[in-house]
Amino acid sequence: MFRDTEGYDIKSKHNYDNTVYTTNSKFIYSIERFKGENKLSSYIINHLDDTLLIDKVVLTVLPGGFLGQTKMKWEYLNPADSVVLKAVTGLIEDSTEVSLHPPRSGFPMIYTESAPFPEVKFPLEKHTSWIGGIQNIKGFTQIGLEGRVDFEYNNLGKSSIKTINRLYSDCWEFKSIGKSIIGSSLHTFYFDEDDGFVFSNYEFPNGEKVIMQLQKRIDSM
Repeated sequence: MFRDTEGYDIKSKHNYDNTVYTTNSKFIYSIERFKGENKLSSYIINHLDDTLLIDKVVLTVLPGGFLGQTKMKWEYLNPADSVVLKAVTGLIEDSTEVSLHPPRSGFPMIYTESAPFPEVKFPLEKHTSWIGGIQNIKGFTQIGLEGRVDFEYNNLGKSSIKTINRLYSDCWEFKSIGKSIIGSSLHTFYFDEDDGFVFSNYEFPNGEKVIMQLQKRIDSM
């Protein structure tokens, strides 16, 4: 039986054709935050106004659906690997694309709403490009973000990337830019056809940079 936060044996029609983000698989990412040469702490503020440090996020693919998409959740982990926040959202994986909503809670991850989401289009071909975006943004006035963000993506072709625990020698590199009322956010990311989005380098309008790296993938039993 599959279990998520809503119960047991939930139908997962949006997951049946997934080959990367399969039901109950987990993807553990490290988060590093920089401004210039200085490494900063990443944190969220909870409902008690406590500042909670985070240094990892975990993506878990859930059974069921989320607004016509595969359901997933982000869990935010403190340095002791305890979960301090959860957020349910969605991803798309089919024969035409893979796209997911990034973690968007706390600082600096709230700024990922201003950057292109991790997204690839099939077939994977060098020098392909496409546009996208989000409209009617709400809930991000804390960073002055409202209205819309326009995305531009470019597939740079096959590349390699060294993450914390592994060298991916045959993945795809993408450069993208998000343009909004707060300025331009750059997102360079790498996609592996087995492990999905394995590395992200975000550069935000406030001068900060975030690097997310896949530390570990855990498949469902």
